[in-house]
Amino acid sequence: MRLVLISIFLSFQIFAFSQITLDKTYTGSAGLSRINDSDFRFYNFDDTNNQCIIYDEQHQQLSAIDINIADEQYMSSITYVSESLFDADDQLELLYTFSEWELIDTTWYLKYTSRIINANGDLLLDIPGAQYNTVTNTTTGSELLSWIYDFSVSSYPIETLVYHLPGTYSDITDNNKDELLLAWPNPCSQQIYLPIDENADGIQIFNEQGQLIDQVQTNESDISFKYQVNNLSSGIYFYQLISKGSKRKMNKFIIQ
Repeated sequence: MRLVLISIFLSFQIFAFSQITLDKTYTGSAGLSRINDSDFRFYNFDDTNNQCIIYDEQHQQLSAIDINIADEQYMSSITYVSESLFDADDQLELLYTFSEWELIDTTWYLKYTSRIINANGDLLLDIPGAQYNTVTNTTTGSELLSWIYDFSVSSYPIETLVYHLPGTYSDITDNNKDELLLAWPNPCSQQIYLPIDENADGIQIFNEQGQLIDQVQTNESDISFKYQVNNLSSGIYFYQLISKGSKRKMNKFIIQ
């Protein structure tokens, strides 16, 4: 009986220490970034003052970065908060994306812009038309891929701008790299760009039933593979990178 009571007591202790607890509630959308090799920072957008508020790991406010957007512009996202990704100084830098409505003829369209600024508000890079951005570490630094859309025309023309960055982003590791390998434009109609990395030597394409319908080889020096889809029927498809014979995480794309 005594052993049973001890076991129950220990079980309650383990349960007490393993509960999920709420640490902080942020208004709106917040993020967490590893700004250097050892420090993490929470960040949150204050839409009243147009500021990105930076917090330490105990959720204490450390600083506020002014973001230059007009009243008719709307914040879409803030990403890649870092001390060492975009330049060599010890200030924080961040990438943010905003949208605004643009009237063309008699129709309103959303227009996107992405910008990189440092903590004192200096503009490091302006990317008109960029709605989606992703950073991938390489052996020589990092590459920023920015996808440019024009939603005012039906075919949604796309450009992919590739910028070489001087630093590396600490949040990107082998464990979460596949989360960043997303295809654009998605949905698509004629072609799609499938992001790859230096470890990939091929891509497999599957239909909605899980049947392998195509397999292509990739070049390790490329950062994306242009895949023609105009010969495929509309629907849901999946792609999967192959690295030295092993398969990676599977992602989805849609053909309209």
